[in-house]
Amino acid sequence: MIAGPEPAPRGSKARLLVYALLLGSVGLLWLLRQSWVPAVLDLSQPLLQRVQALQPARQAVKDATQARLQQLEAENELLQKKLKALEIVAQENQNLRDLLDLPMPAGYEKLAATVVLRAPHHWFESLQIDKGFEAGVALNQVVLNASGVVGKIAAVTAQTAEVQLISHPESSVACIVGQQKVPAMLNGRFRQRPARLQYLQNYAQIQPDDTVLTSGLGGVYPPNLLLGTVSQVQKEAARPVPDAEVRLDPLEQNLQHLVVLVPAR
Repeated sequence: MIAGPEPAPRGSKARLLVYALLLGSVGLLWLLRQSWVPAVLDLSQPLLQRVQALQPARQAVKDATQARLQQLEAENELLQKKLKALEIVAQENQNLRDLLDLPMPAGYEKLAATVVLRAPHHWFESLQIDKGFEAGVALNQVVLNASGVVGKIAAVTAQTAEVQLISHPESSVACIVGQQKVPAMLNGRFRQRPARLQYLQNYAQIQPDDTVLTSGLGGVYPPNLLLGTVSQVQKEAARPVPDAEVRLDPLEQNLQHLVVLVPAR
């Protein structure tokens, strides 16, 4: 006997019925959209009005937040400027303390001075201080900062004085170099070029980073004051005298507050 087709499971029939009802409902809603869509819009109108009413409040909060952010940024910038100003003041105070603690050569005392003029076209040659002969300043007196020799007095008035810097092309300072205390003459050079050692002995044993100090032999600068550091040494077989350049360390430091070496009273 031949078996007939098996009946469809009841679960499948139920799913098909559900699908059919859903499709029918969607279709009915589509056909009746002209009636229910306005009703839905009417029902949602109060909610939409409330949402729209919230927009100005949200914008106000956004504007207030942006304004507060800008205010905080401005306050932060102001605080940064104040901090920078305090750092400058602290550095200036430190420079003044260093000048007060600066040991003086025998027979000299300090006369504090402030730079009042440093012309751009003579930046590496000279500057002017606020002390003159009424305060005891005289020609050829030595001028220092906390790091060493700045220069010497080249001209004096009653209230001011001109300082010839050691970088001036006409400046010459008798000096000693390194631990071997090699004698030489430190000469300034035009503009920003490094100073140069001259009159070195043949085969003089000097090298970069050697300290250059005043020797006291020139009659103007007391001995053992810092002038700078050897920055470069060139030696050639055909020239027994080395060619050496010097970085003038004191001139690379603060030149606002200085001291003049005046004879002790």
